[in-house]
Amino acid sequence: MEIKYRKDLINYFVKIFDYNSYLEIGVRDKSVTFDKIDVDSKEGVDIYPPADYVMESDVFFEKHAGNKKWDIILVDGSHERSQVKRDILNSLNHLNDNGTIITHDVNPYSIDKLNPTICHNAWEAFAELRCEREDLEMHTIPVNYLGFIRKGKQKTWHHLEERTFEYLDNNRKELMNEITVDELKEKFCKTA
Repeated sequence: MEIKYRKDLINYFVKIFDYNSYLEIGVRDKSVTFDKIDVDSKEGVDIYPPADYVMESDVFFEKHAGNKKWDIILVDGSHERSQVKRDILNSLNHLNDNGTIITHDVNPYSIDKLNPTICHNAWEAFAELRCEREDLEMHTIPVNYLGFIRKGKQKTWHHLEERTFEYLDNNRKELMNEITVDELKEKFCKTA
């Protein structure tokens, strides 16, 4: 299976782990990703229609998510650092055992992608959690600005010294725990 876009990475994990439930934060246009995810149960949140829940993600998690959990969650709403971090943390609270969070816009490869209408500073939220949370397994891949998070273990990055593109680019392999698509497939291959 070729992994070029977020839908491909999501469907890869769906297939590998036999996931059945999906939550998309930041739907905007269902035809881009939402409609292309091959699971039985899908829900979407966005501040604009056609999402199932037309509201901010913080409101959704506070008032509508309840005790519900999902197998796989895409975080692709606001690209602003603090909101991305809240979306990841809220998603972790609603993630099934062996679940996966896919993060979009957290691995920009050029400074122009830091534009607020593209990736903005979403990478900083991912990097902060790489520095803070030993109980997670976090990686980025060099495809479509993608990252993913699972419950597990990781050696944390010592600390986020700078919040510049140059710092990100010079420390990408360790700070963002970047792996290639081939390494991803080797790490997460169907064993059954």
